[in-house]
Amino acid sequence: MNDKQRAKLAMFQTTLRVLDEHADAYAANKALTAAVAVFQAEVDILDPEHLAQRAESGGLTAVKKKTRLRVAAAAHNIGAALYAYAADPAHEDLPLQAAVDYTQRTLERKSDADLVRLARLILDHGTTHAKALVDLDVAAADLTELRDALTQFKAEQAAPRAARAEGAADTKLLARTYREAQAQLTQQIDRQLGRYESKDPKFFAAYQSARLPNATAARNAKTAPDKAKQA
Repeated sequence: MNDKQRAKLAMFQTTLRVLDEHADAYAANKALTAAVAVFQAEVDILDPEHLAQRAESGGLTAVKKKTRLRVAAAAHNIGAALYAYAADPAHEDLPLQAAVDYTQRTLERKSDADLVRLARLILDHGTTHAKALVDLDVAAADLTELRDALTQFKAEQAAPRAARAEGAADTKLLARTYREAQAQLTQQIDRQLGRYESKDPKFFAAYQSARLPNATAARNAKTAPDKAKQA
């Protein structure tokens, strides 16, 4: 929410307070009562106190970093065992050595996509050679740990993208709601309030005052010195 929107929301809320305080004056006016109800609903959408609270992106980043380390550690544990297996002269496998030859530090420095790709590759090789790896201190639980870590990491990768998409949608929704609230005010409520200029002058004056932009006083204060300089 930018400064202009905050000022607009403040005006909306002030106007609603006046309408609420003088609700008895237009209780018999079903059209105005309905218009005010719609306006109230739209302002509630814009009010931060009525918006759903979201987790801070920093929390997501911290969680994701922890899971990255978990994936790297689990992949390195299995990869190191696979390298030792492939380097054994009894069943030397140079392509396998090259495929799993990564330190934990190297894995940690990989991009998200590369880390997932390499960890998945190591998991596949580990699953294929699971029986042989038992003698190298890699159990089924170690394979499960890497699989679970990968699943969690991929879910956390998707979360920020979903949050950004939701944020963009919310921004568009708020902008549209501001327009709709303003239209409801000018096209429905303002027009009907004109009838109360003579019926209830106090109510009409309070409403007109509430409808003034909050920045009016500030603009006038800045204008006065400028005029004095020009005189």
